[in-house]
Amino acid sequence: MLKSFVLYRLPKERNIHFINEAEVRSVSSIDELVEAAFVISPFDDKAEKQTISYKLSLSRIISEDEVLRLPVQAPNQKTVPVTVTKEKHIHLLDKMITRIRNHNLDKGVLSRVKQVKRQDESITGVFLQLCQSYPTAFVYLASLPDGDLWCGATPETLAIYQNNMFRTMALAGTQAVNNRNIDEIVWEAKEKQEQIWVQDHISNIFNEAGITYQKSDTYTAAAGHLVHLKNDFTAHSTPQQAKALIAKLQPTPAVCGTPTLAAKKTILKLEEHQREYYSGYLGILSSQEIQLFVNLRCMKIYSDHFYLYVGGGITADSDAVSEWLETENKAQTLESVLKNRDKR
Repeated sequence: MLKSFVLYRLPKERNIHFINEAEVRSVSSIDELVEAAFVISPFDDKAEKQTISYKLSLSRIISEDEVLRLPVQAPNQKTVPVTVTKEKHIHLLDKMITRIRNHNLDKGVLSRVKQVKRQDESITGVFLQLCQSYPTAFVYLASLPDGDLWCGATPETLAIYQNNMFRTMALAGTQAVNNRNIDEIVWEAKEKQEQIWVQDHISNIFNEAGITYQKSDTYTAAAGHLVHLKNDFTAHSTPQQAKALIAKLQPTPAVCGTPTLAAKKTILKLEEHQREYYSGYLGILSSQEIQLFVNLRCMKIYSDHFYLYVGGGITADSDAVSEWLETENKAQTLESVLKNRDKR
């Protein structure tokens, strides 16, 4: 059995990268890294979980057949993530909505964990099915030093830095496609306002850093069976400026809310589970290249169950039952793959 490793596939690419490294370094921040690395960082940098780095120099490209032959086993259940009933989550959503309507927040993001029974699926087979089902997503499977096993397919870029150009995105609002064309999607005022808050947050970060940026018009972007509102941001920057921007961007309003600090405090108070690496970030980090992604549409895998992490943005106009249904739609990103019961 492999002790500690990561498999990943970048968006719109076919190559699968593999890093098998028994000695994996934990760091308190990415500023401590002195060599190119694949990093996995938690949502709350003050919690028990730390940023994990794998040496990028050990990365190699492997075939799908090699992926399937990897001796990957899910750990036995130990301290499993806390799950809540539909009724309890709706109750917590109502609490979040009340706080927002009392003007404590503009937007908050409340998440939950969904438990799905495991039916002896091939873990590496699930990873390959995610690669096939979501070609524009960042897909990964990672065994961490503490034995935890995480897997996901995220549509959200935190930061891309190549050739002195920094790129990020504003992503908010969620709808199921339901056999519609992109140009048939209609967004409600709540979703449009949520996107404006995310845009403004990112714009303020660039402005405070004194960096000139370009922002695309808002458009509808597909992510599997879901669509989101999206803006693309680009700016020229140095490597040092890029790292400073990343520190300001995470956690994003899409996974936390606005104002960010107040939203994060509310999340840590209301949510009964620990987010751990859900809604943190992961990807490639070096002095000349950065490709980091927000860890959404992800799950923690144990021998008997999958634990899916899903959440949604809440505003004053939110309806708790509708927000519950949105998390069910987001869970389908992973459940649709698991339901194939791939035992290759």
